[in-house]
Amino acid sequence: MAVALVIFARWNPYRCLLASLIFGGAGALGPALQAQGLSSGAVAYLWNSAPYVLTLVLMLITSSRDRAMAGAPTSAGAIDEIVERALRRAALWEEVKDRLKTSAVA
Repeated sequence: MAVALVIFARWNPYRCLLASLIFGGAGALGPALQAQGLSSGAVAYLWNSAPYVLTLVLMLITSSRDRAMAGAPTSAGAIDEIVERALRRAALWEEVKDRLKTSAVA
């Protein structure tokens, strides 16, 4: 569900917060109803599946080919620029710029 949350939020932190509240509320629905004695037996299984059903419904409603990965970096060059900008802000660019292209495993 975490991947669905990020896709639904479209890389926007405020939408991510909203989506996490929605998914968290759906996850708490089943146990809360059971604690109140409102669901029992097979109905309890349906309420416990609410987060997964909600995930599928939201993905179907919000997915479109026109807006696929809107806001996400699309090329290696864009990702390199984002990494460089972040490292410059953290004052680490001069220290690591020569080692970025080498493998960390070798």
